Amino acid sequence: MSYSSNYNLNIRLSVLESKINGGGVLPTSSDLADVLLNGNSAGTTDIDMNGQSITATGLTLPLSASQITLTTPIFAGNNIDITSGSNLDLVASDNISASADAMTFTTTTGAIDLTGDSVNLTSIGNNISLTSPQAINITAGDGMYLTATDDIVLTSTADAITLNANLDVTLTATQGYINITSTNDEINLTANNLISLTSNTGNIELIPFNDDGVTESGIVRINKNNSLLGDGFLTAGTINISSDEIGSTISPQLTLTNLNATAGTTNGVPSVSFYKNGRNAGNNDRIGDLYFNANDTTSTKREFARIEVVTRNVGVGNEDGSISFIASLNGVPTEFLRINGADGDNNFLRPLDMNGSAINSTSGSLSISASGSSGAGTITLTPKPLGNLIFQNLPTSAVGLPTGAVWNNSGVLNIAP
Repeated sequence: MSYSSNYNLNIRLSVLESKINGGGVLPTSSDLADVLLNGNSAGTTDIDMNGQSITATGLTLPLSASQITLTTPIFAGNNIDITSGSNLDLVASDNISASADAMTFTTTTGAIDLTGDSVNLTSIGNNISLTSPQAINITAGDGMYLTATDDIVLTSTADAITLNANLDVTLTATQGYINITSTNDEINLTANNLISLTSNTGNIELIPFNDDGVTESGIVRINKNNSLLGDGFLTAGTINISSDEIGSTISPQLTLTNLNATAGTTNGVPSVSFYKNGRNAGNNDRIGDLYFNANDTTSTKREFARIEVVTRNVGVGNEDGSISFIASLNGVPTEFLRINGADGDNNFLRPLDMNGSAINSTSGSLSISASGSSGAGTITLTPKPLGNLIFQNLPTSAVGLPTGAVWNNSGVLNIAP
């Protein structure tokens, strides 16, 4: 493959210069391999590879061209380093495939756009780095795969980063880290199939930054638009975090750490918020559940306990809610305790066993009442056989007692008139 001089390539090769200075004959064309090996300057002229592949031991194109259009694959045994003074467009009617030791795509003023039937960037021994002061857009009609032995770094300092594919979006750093940073705009990962972020040796972090590049209390959103497959990813709208961690306090699977150091009792609080937002809630709507499951002796998944939140009244100024604690009783989910805003009290729906502990009131009086019962309202005190029913600190006179108060009349229990 060759280019004649009318392709506006200003070839600066010491070999050619020596031939000219030595009286040699200037060739009518120069192999692209010579250009790639020795470097070139394209001035302000676009470079169009015209549907041809680039194959080189190393590829370095520090260009001031207004645009670079590479319409077919790039293969380099060493490094790929492409810098554009304006936009960097890698456009292919077929596939974009780049393979090298390290890959660096940089624009000083414009955006980076990689568009093809599929996009496959593979670093066989080092990093993949895309840096732009504007947008970074990678769009594949098929799948998108960025694989680096070391790090994957996508940085946009002023605009959005968009990874868009009709099939899979896969970013894999086998030894290093994955760093996707958009300083002033959004990060969008979109696929109709699988989105996979894989780190074999480290962490995958989703961190919001403010305009100064400082970590802040922003929002990381994971939205479900399509049914995606794979444990640990969106599966028909479910976020499933699966791992073989020990768990408990040793290595919990999910940890919320709030680093806000502002003084105040409500600042820096790790928080979880439930919001049922699909429609307006009605009375007795369940609006938040926590389920606790384990396998029984037959390896069948069973629900052993649940925390359930319900709206009791939803009228403006009359909003009441309840939180219920439910446990499995002989295999049946059974409500034991309901903290009930509608009644303004705590409902114990199963017997209260104090296990030898006292029922105390540290302020005011202690009242036991069945006056509002829907049943007979009987109050029964049943000591154990050979046990005792003991009244302590009873007054020994009826003087000053309210009607119905009991007092100790020389060992006889009396009621004040």
